Amino acid sequence: MEIKPFIGIGEVEFGKPRHTIRGHLGSEFTSFKKTPSSLSETDAYDNLGIYLFYDENDCLDFCELYPPFIVTFMGISFFEQSGNLLENVFKEKGINLMANSVGYDAPDFGFGIYVNEGKVRGVYIYKKDYYMK
Repeated sequence: MEIKPFIGIGEVEFGKPRHTIRGHLGSEFTSFKKTPSSLSETDAYDNLGIYLFYDENDCLDFCELYPPFIVTFMGISFFEQSGNLLENVFKEKGINLMANSVGYDAPDFGFGIYVNEGKVRGVYIYKKDYYMK
C-alpha cells in the first residue's frame, strides 16, 4: 500500500478512532502498552505487519509497518532494498532522507525507515506535527 503523507496508508488514516480502524483491519490483534508511560494501548496486527498507536482520545496518530506488510512511497517498495540504496533512490526523486538513530526520517512526507545491519526492517508513518507534542 502507498503511504499518503500525513494522512496514513490505505484505510488506516490518522485521526480515526480505534474502533473504526479495527473495523477495517479485523479482530486478529493483540493490545499492549509499548512503554509504561504510553497514554494508550498499541494494537498489534502481527499477521499483517502493522502496529497502531493511539493518542489520549483513542484516535490513530502513529503506525509502524513490518513485513509481511507491503509499503510503498512514490511506487518505491521499502522492504526490497538496503537502507543506503533506498536513500539513493529517494534522493534521485528529490527526497532527502535525514539520518537518525534508527535509520532515516523524511519529515516533509511523514515517514521514517528503521534500518538494522544495513537492511530496512520497518517503516513508521505519522500525522502532521506528531513530533511537536
